Amino acid sequence: MAHLKLALQLQESGFEFQTGERLHVYLTNTLDQLHQQTAAMLGQWIAKENEGAEKIKIDKPVVVVVGNPPYSGESRNKSDWIMQLLQSYKTEPEGGPLKERNSKWLNDDYVKFIRFAHDRIARTGHGIVAFITNHGWLDNPTFRGMRARLMADFDDIYVLDLHGNSKKKERTPVALKAQGDDKNVFDIEQGVSITFLVKLPNSVPVEPVEAGEEVFELTAPEPGVVKKAKHRQLEGGKVTLKARIHQADLWGSRDYKYDWLEKHSLLDTPWQDLQPALPQLLLVPRDETDAAEYERGWKVTDIFPMNGTGVITKCDQLNISFSAKECFEKVSWLLTATESDARQRFRLPKLGVRDWSFGAAVSDVKNSGPDEIFVKPVLYRPFDQRYLYYTGRSKGLMGWPVQKLFRHFSESPNIGLITSRLTKGEPFAHAQITDKITEVICMSPQTSNNGFVFPLWLLPEQPQPDQPLSAQRHPRADAGD
Repeated sequence: MAHLKLALQLQESGFEFQTGERLHVYLTNTLDQLHQQTAAMLGQWIAKENEGAEKIKIDKPVVVVVGNPPYSGESRNKSDWIMQLLQSYKTEPEGGPLKERNSKWLNDDYVKFIRFAHDRIARTGHGIVAFITNHGWLDNPTFRGMRARLMADFDDIYVLDLHGNSKKKERTPVALKAQGDDKNVFDIEQGVSITFLVKLPNSVPVEPVEAGEEVFELTAPEPGVVKKAKHRQLEGGKVTLKARIHQADLWGSRDYKYDWLEKHSLLDTPWQDLQPALPQLLLVPRDETDAAEYERGWKVTDIFPMNGTGVITKCDQLNISFSAKECFEKVSWLLTATESDARQRFRLPKLGVRDWSFGAAVSDVKNSGPDEIFVKPVLYRPFDQRYLYYTGRSKGLMGWPVQKLFRHFSESPNIGLITSRLTKGEPFAHAQITDKITEVICMSPQTSNNGFVFPLWLLPEQPQPDQPLSAQRHPRADAGD
């Protein structure tokens, strides 16, 4: 279809193909491993397409990569080649492995496409990447290593945040209300952004820059003149990031955004220059005046090393109950029900969903008794106590019960701090105390912020059977020793 449409467009413009000439547009999976052989069963034509694509991936200089890659957190593109490339994004900005317990969002397909384009331009030595993608990578803490690698390898990074994130309940700023209620440019919930990554030829010398010096003026370059970005060395001298960051926001209705994008270009977009600060290197506007002082404070994860998110049930209708009696009745009924009956009664996860299946759920209940001792109170939402059947087994009745964390609540009385790692546009008011197991979005029913739990008391890995657990627990709140 691409060949047909492009050929017709070229024909209308007067272009004539020579005998045997073809468009260099190939059917391929960009994220497949290089040198991967195409199975014979796919046919000779597909094999030739793959061969032509491989030559471009390996041999041809590529100076422009343009696209709207898919957004898929549960990516199935896991070839050794792209996963190995991705490892450079799973590092701390100042070096070393990324200190995140769960870096799965870096495995999203759109991140892999950015990494592919990053590598391809780096191997050519200069070029431009122009993508419209999920905008989560701009400020999500997990993506700080990715941002650092891009800032180290590219000379200019332009980010036009199109917003439209209904998950964050983004709203048009009051001063821009005339542009309409903020909507997505696509029919999706996740906000998006347009990003240009520019790498200039290495032949142009690098100029040093003093902190705070204004180094950028957006003008059309004179013919034959290439203006090289100046390096900026961050505090501590450990990281040199050469990219100049240019950011702009576009708020309003979908029609307003379409109209604005149609009428504007890179040259007349009202960019603001950002100076992202370590360790997060956020590509969104933020007052960094007190960032260094803030970073010198104690991290809550250092004070409470044992922590994690609340449980993810995979099916709240089955797993969350208003009373202990209702909870035990559900799991007891499950043992004699067919999957068809269970799907009629509860909104069970779709077939093939990650970390949950009907058979595994039934086995989990059966292996535990069932026994009413496993019925536990759960903080479902703020001041909303309910009940669940907690065996602690992953991929069973619940998808992720976070047993390593919540055994300290289910086996012995405890209290813990709940807070959120980030806010989604609303003012920070995200601190609570719990004495029970919590559900993952217990912080807020509206913004879906994950609630991270920090228990005060910890139980030993192997409790002594001749002593009460309350006598064996110990406080794990370190204040600087």
